[in-house]
Amino acid sequence: MSQELVQNRLEFMLRSEIEKVQNGEAPAVPLMTFLHHMEKIMSDAKAELREAVMNEVRGTEGVRIGGYVVNMKAGGGRWSFSHIHDWKVAKEQLAAVEERHKASASAAKMGLASIDEDTGEVIPVAIYQKYDDTLQFSKAK
Repeated sequence: MSQELVQNRLEFMLRSEIEKVQNGEAPAVPLMTFLHHMEKIMSDAKAELREAVMNEVRGTEGVRIGGYVVNMKAGGGRWSFSHIHDWKVAKEQLAAVEERHKASASAAKMGLASIDEDTGEVIPVAIYQKYDDTLQFSKAK
């Protein structure tokens, strides 16, 4: 069976199962758990194939397959400042400022204002940004 045929069948079956959930014909948790499991399997498979794919596309202008063009892109980098004394001091100062403004927000919830002891000014409250709830999957014992 070709990879394209397998892909099409899997996509059709998945969309069918999602439709059943949306129509109230099936529970969502078993399907989501299955998808979580498959996501792990696919992630592991991609990791195992990564080096072979890199070798196949290295030095090409991309490999076209299944409506995709697979290219190799140079990896990025990240600067590290953790060994610099001035940076460590500034980071600690920033943490102290953040804690002060979080405390001001907590006080404001109780109807109180936080006052800066040095300036006598009201300390502005930090704004809490709530993110969407997430699903957690853990192996049952």
